[in-house]
Amino acid sequence: MSAAALEALEEAERAFNAAMVSNDPARIAACITQDWVLVTPERGPIPAQVILSAIGSGV
Repeated sequence: MSAAALEALEEAERAFNAAMVSNDPARIAACITQDWVLVTPERGPIPAQVILSAIGSGV
């Protein structure tokens, strides 16, 4: 992997992490694709829209 590609990947990770900490669904959505899923040991795969809805509603 080139240094430029690695830096781009690291920047994407920083942006995603900051979006998740912000609890702002629009900011999070800007960092993920429509087919993104969160995989947890408790519930398995959870679609992006379910996560964004839960964050937006404060659940």
